[in-house]
Amino acid sequence: MAPDRTVQSLLQPLLPDRQGSAELSLAEIRDGLSEIEDMFTSWSDGYGVALSPSFNITGGEPLLRQDLPDVLAELNGGTMRPFF
Repeated sequence: MAPDRTVQSLLQPLLPDRQGSAELSLAEIRDGLSEIEDMFTSWSDGYGVALSPSFNITGGEPLLRQDLPDVLAELNGGTMRPFF
């Protein structure tokens, strides 16, 4: 079984050095989601396969974010379907 990968661990290579900050800013989330959407589009175009990417939000920690409605709005405005 593959190890669990958090959104932050998946986005980390796409983002500048965070200098120890534990939480992604909304701007960083927006930029990371844009990169991921571009990646899915590239895969879809490159392989001629229709993809329907989704974004699953799990655990209790997301509920602690003050800007959770803004994060969900970012997800909902893109090509990925968010599931909570």
